[in-house]
Amino acid sequence: MNINSPQYWYRYSDGQWTRQVVPSPRTYNDTMFGLTWVPRTTSLWSVGEADLNYGNASVAVITRYDG
Repeated sequence: MNINSPQYWYRYSDGQWTRQVVPSPRTYNDTMFGLTWVPRTTSLWSVGEADLNYGNASVAVITRYDG
């Protein structure tokens, strides 16, 4: 994966797709392992890791999408 390639949340509503960049530490790539919807909201939470694609430089990531 290119280190400068952002990942996106995608949302389908009212017949249209929208996207929002998944937040990530600067110069890191995210890999999300699981996500969950927060009942009675339009929010999602996900967990994963972000890495620099070299060495052992990875960090845990928790992200939130508010639709």
